Amino acid sequence: MKKNFILLFTAGLFLTVIVNGQSDNWIKTTDGLISCKKITNLNDELRLVFENGEKQRIPSNSVLSFNKNGKLYEKMPLYEKGLKEGMKFMKFLSSHEDMRLYEFYDKSFQKRNKNRSSKRYFIYKGEELYIELTLADYSGFEKDFNVKL
Repeated sequence: MKKNFILLFTAGLFLTVIVNGQSDNWIKTTDGLISCKKITNLNDELRLVFENGEKQRIPSNSVLSFNKNGKLYEKMPLYEKGLKEGMKFMKFLSSHEDMRLYEFYDKSFQKRNKNRSSKRYFIYKGEELYIELTLADYSGFEKDFNVKL
């Protein structure tokens, strides 16, 4: 009995050390996960600062997703007037059934559309765009996705 207790206690302690040792900030590439202290998205590249102070720049096209301060950013296709404009990092907000809701910060959108926020909201089914939300859509989708837009 004592041996079982010691074994369980050691396993719990080990798991606690592993979980607490992980950073909230990481990037996912085709090679795996990279933990870091700070991430700055510069559109064409990500600037990373590691725990030891070392800095590194990684091209955005080699990054699949990243987690910054507990928020997940995934590379998704951006559509403008129904046409695919390329892949951009979007903040994952919530999922509902087989749909995922993302927020995209777009300064150029605000310049083109006066009196509109620079935040755009998209719902995807897999990699395919389901709908870009308009202000009129917010209340219905807020209920489904349990978020406040």
